[in-house]
Amino acid sequence: MAHSYISTKKGGYERTVCVTDSILHVFIYFFIVSSNDCPSRGVLKPTINSYLEELSGNNISFMDLYLEEFIDEKSIRKSYLEVLGLMKRRIESYGESIQNEILNNLSEMKKVFNKPVPTKKIFDLINDVSWLLHKESVHPSDSFKWFEDKL
Repeated sequence: MAHSYISTKKGGYERTVCVTDSILHVFIYFFIVSSNDCPSRGVLKPTINSYLEELSGNNISFMDLYLEEFIDEKSIRKSYLEVLGLMKRRIESYGESIQNEILNNLSEMKKVFNKPVPTKKIFDLINDVSWLLHKESVHPSDSFKWFEDKL
């Protein structure tokens, strides 16, 4: 089971979350789909293109959310957080888990899922990405290993 480390640096702190690639695949897929409902999708185009590349399976080392590239860009950060809210509402419709058969039938998914993906894991990753982006009053979940270091 491969893991990816997602990090950001801001305000003298570096924050990192370690996530399994299978959960990250699902997160990226739903981010792309949910971004279609975001009025300010245009500012996210470079990020969405990067995510499409991540889903293609061509990245053989680790998956990246490219948060460092826009953490200080207020308009992009705001749109990204808006898409996270849209994602959460979309994923709520699946109940407690997203069935692996559904994920395996998505043409965008190059990964095979052997079991359902708990929606709680995706909700916690949405929360943790918000924390990585230094959204006020958000604290990391207990679902993933996370670190915060003073620089």
